[in-house]
Amino acid sequence: MLKFHFFELHSLTSTIPAILIPLAVVLSAYPISKIWGNRWGYTSFLLGVLSMVSGPIMFIEYLDSYTGLIQRLGLGFSLLWIFIRSLKIYKETREKLYGDLKSLKSSNYSYVSSESASIISSLQIFWKYIYTRYVLVYM
Repeated sequence: MLKFHFFELHSLTSTIPAILIPLAVVLSAYPISKIWGNRWGYTSFLLGVLSMVSGPIMFIEYLDSYTGLIQRLGLGFSLLWIFIRSLKIYKETREKLYGDLKSLKSSNYSYVSSESASIISSLQIFWKYIYTRYVLVYM
């Protein structure tokens, strides 16, 4: 029977994502720049590199007392990339459903089809649930 200590299990399960998430960020920089422009590609590449560089920096003996902070910064860069990218995807999806966002404020959703309205109302209910269930709990 295999017996794992907590530290060994944590290292086993955290090392793979800690390498693959920043690698995915760096590798996706080129396709992102083709779809959304060079600024998005450069941002993706920069955040991926910053996240990957945090790994070797942790092993510098002089910075030994800052290892936890460096780990969290590396993870933070990856999470920041995920957050920024999800905002961009959200904005694109919203524009596809509603059309131009500036004209959205002046209109009263009158041109939205019933199918789109159903999707929109489902998403609003879902996000309200997530917000009240998870976000407000941790604030």
